[in-house]
Amino acid sequence: MPYAPGPSSAIIALAITATVALGAVLLFRALPWSRPGPWPLIWMVAWSAATGILLVQADALLSDTPIDPRVQLALLAVAGSSAAVALVLDSRRRVAAAGLATAEAEQRDLIAALPNPVLITDADGRVTTANRAALEVFGERAAGQRIGALLSFVAPPSAPGLVRAWRGRITDKRGRAIDAEVQLSVVLRAGGASAVYVVNDVSELATANRLREQLLYSVAHELRQPLTVLDNTLDILSREYLTLSAHDFEQLLASSRRTVRRLRLLMDQLLSAGTIESGRFVLQLRPIRLRAIVEDAVDAARPDIEGREQYVEVEIAEDTAVMADARYTQQVLANLLANASKYGPRTERIDVSAVRDGRVVRVSVTDHGPGIPPDQQADLFKRFYRLASTSAEPGVGLGLAIAKGVVEAHGGHIGVVSEVGKGTTVWFTLRLAEAPAALGAA
Repeated sequence: MPYAPGPSSAIIALAITATVALGAVLLFRALPWSRPGPWPLIWMVAWSAATGILLVQADALLSDTPIDPRVQLALLAVAGSSAAVALVLDSRRRVAAAGLATAEAEQRDLIAALPNPVLITDADGRVTTANRAALEVFGERAAGQRIGALLSFVAPPSAPGLVRAWRGRITDKRGRAIDAEVQLSVVLRAGGASAVYVVNDVSELATANRLREQLLYSVAHELRQPLTVLDNTLDILSREYLTLSAHDFEQLLASSRRTVRRLRLLMDQLLSAGTIESGRFVLQLRPIRLRAIVEDAVDAARPDIEGREQYVEVEIAEDTAVMADARYTQQVLANLLANASKYGPRTERIDVSAVRDGRVVRVSVTDHGPGIPPDQQADLFKRFYRLASTSAEPGVGLGLAIAKGVVEAHGGHIGVVSEVGKGTTVWFTLRLAEAPAALGAA
């Protein structure tokens, strides 16, 4: 007896049709098309099988061709299993896509949190991502720009023979010049290559290098004059020692001593600056008469003071005793006296005084020179700093920086009081000695 499809057979056919179509769609979505592999072939086979099943079912329904129910049930089972597999694959794709999106979001957050400016470009060198630090430097204009427009001294990632590190100067969105070192990393991803440019601000290092060169120049300049004096003195002694009078001989020796003291002061400055900077600075504190330290400092600075026909007035009580390292405290005072002599008028007085304030003594060195403008006073105690108006004066710019380090190592403070046209006072504090009776010699 011929088989005629009934209502149940038609429903099963429709279910098979719907299931096969759903499975084909889910499989199409689940396949990783972005990865290389046999995925297009798999899809073509699955699509051909699904199309064949759909055509058979459509022909059976339209032409009333009998189909064995067992075949329909088998087809339904196969279609259902295929749809279930496609559904699982699609679910895993969604989970993987969500994980990838989360990972990319975390990566963006990490890049955004980096303190250094980071610019990410595509393979052609166009900026696709800029973190917050980069936006602070380059502004909102960074995104979409060519990397060469932002960093003129770097090469795009596609450049042949690519150098992966550069140094140059950039101008930020505020117009401030920055010395920068840029490092490049090329990352290969499924979507193509990306280039990561990391910008390091090396302005402090560049400034330190410039200061080092300035220091070498200043030291060479400072050494030239005293060495010339010594050379001339030795030349005179070698050629004319038999005809020199005792007075001339004493003057030559006195000049040589002053020159040697000046050289020793410069060497002490350099050694002290290096010791303080390296952390090897150790004080030997003991009770000592402050006036004795001041007298030794005046003697050390005497060549500069006498050379400008100046004189020093000291107002310090004989019984004032402080806890101090005599050598370094004397160096501080000698530096302050040399500065007062350098920037004070010729033939003018330099004042040194000390006032007790509780358990400390405030020591002041005052000149009567042109004074220091307020906008320059804040930088006086920085290393290598030279006053703009007196840059032609000799010196290496270490005296006040050393004085600050020494005074602070004693637990004291240092500062400046100056008025343009009236003079400058540099002061510092030292702790009073606990036992004034047990005093050491300076």
